Amino acid sequence: MPEKPATIEVAARELTQLFNSLDPSPFPERDLDNEAEAYIVSWAKELTPIEHFRIVIHLPKTETIKAEQYGVRRAFSNYFNYRSEVLER
Repeated sequence: MPEKPATIEVAARELTQLFNSLDPSPFPERDLDNEAEAYIVSWAKELTPIEHFRIVIHLPKTETIKAEQYGVRRAFSNYFNYRSEVLER
C-alpha cells in the first residue's frame, strides 16, 4: 500500500503573494516569489529524496476562486518542473 504523501502547507492572504510581481509572464508561466519558493524548498529538503509530497495552499475563499481560474496548480507544477530541469543541467 503506497504511503500517504507528506504535506507542505503555505498560507497567504492574497494569491499575488505567492508569485514574483515583476515577472511579466502569463500566470501559468510566472515565477514564484523568492520567499515562497525558499519556504517550500526548505520543507521539501527535510523529506527523503524518494518521499512524495503535496503542496497545500491556504487562501481566503475569494482568492481560492482566483487560484482556480488562473491555474495555480499548473503554475506551481510548471515552475518546479522548470527548476528541476535547470538543476539537472
